[in-house]
Amino acid sequence: MSAVGSQDGIVAFHNAQRDLMPDKTLLKKTGGKWPDISTLNNTPLDQWKAIDKHQRMEQILKNDHDASFQ
Repeated sequence: MSAVGSQDGIVAFHNAQRDLMPDKTLLKKTGGKWPDISTLNNTPLDQWKAIDKHQRMEQILKNDHDASFQ
């Protein structure tokens, strides 16, 4: 097995989901782009919506996985 690396597609996948279900995210698309999920850092996690929570979880799992190869 190898590290996933920077080409994980996590952000792209979740932004595509946001385009399909904008009511399932707290982020607001501006200028044709979704802001980074880090803009939600001041919002309590229990107030995040499904897509945001799933993106956070996938990023944590990927980061932990890749850290095991360092």
